[in-house]
Amino acid sequence: MWLTLAILGYFFNSLSIFLDKYLLGGSLPSPKIYAFYAGIFSLLILLIIPIGVLVSYGFLTPLEKIFPESLEIFLIPQFPLIVLTFFPGIIFILALLFYYQGIKDFEISRIGPAVGGIVPLFTLILISLFSFFPLNLGFEKQIIVFKEYLALLFLVLGTMILVFQKEKLATFKILKLSITASFLFSLSFVLSKIVYNFLPFWPAFIWMRMGDFIGAISLLIFSEVRHGIFFQKEISKEKIALPFIFAKGAGGLGSVLQNGAIFLAPIVFLPIINALAGVQYIFLMILAILFFFKFPKILKEEISKRVLFQKIISILLILIGLYFLSL
Repeated sequence: MWLTLAILGYFFNSLSIFLDKYLLGGSLPSPKIYAFYAGIFSLLILLIIPIGVLVSYGFLTPLEKIFPESLEIFLIPQFPLIVLTFFPGIIFILALLFYYQGIKDFEISRIGPAVGGIVPLFTLILISLFSFFPLNLGFEKQIIVFKEYLALLFLVLGTMILVFQKEKLATFKILKLSITASFLFSLSFVLSKIVYNFLPFWPAFIWMRMGDFIGAISLLIFSEVRHGIFFQKEISKEKIALPFIFAKGAGGLGSVLQNGAIFLAPIVFLPIINALAGVQYIFLMILAILFFFKFPKILKEEISKRVLFQKIISILLILIGLYFLSL
């Protein structure tokens, strides 16, 4: 079940990322403002509460498998645990800032696999570090073995080839954004698993989305965000509303499915869930090629034989690395 949920989650994530590129490359070019709206949109998860209530009182019985213990949705953790649930969401919004900047400035068929190729490495390192904490966080002590070093070699090699461009400054910038976003995504990912070790799925998921909201509100410290939200008039809300709803709807569904996989999978399989992101890279490349001719100025994809060969080789190397990591 967790394997199926993870694959479906990455499918919807690829659709979300593609629409993110469409918006950031055209109608809504500010990564900070886009991250703000993405965080605010997370509050829609609260709509799940009345659905859970209806299920608990005998209505909507087909959904009982999704809400086996519906009243748990109302669970209010102890204060220290509430604070812990906020951190994955806040860090996730911070990761989105760097990721959206990369999506805006570079091709999605580069930045997507580059981030995805580094995330499992940081996840593995963080799990190993947290396993040595004196606190009982639910992580068994782990030692990095030969196959994981081999995975590291392929992932780093594939990522380096993928981000390499003629302009050295561009190569450095995409690498910096990729590494920063990957570390923050990995930290949010591992902290989410810690929260799931202490709480049932739905209460944990809802409280962590409150962390998304807090992270989004904190972006108002930037004058660019305040001006863009409250004063800027040239952005057509009608033009961005539908693509944004589709993007965040697909991303939200992907997030629920991926978090369901994190919740169900044993800790040792977390790197495999990361590794399945290879499916997402393939979807992204196909979408980028299919829609390049319709939105060339927005997508800014290079589709020459040399560049396509570079991207295919890079993704193959990353997939090999992810395979070794998932063994």
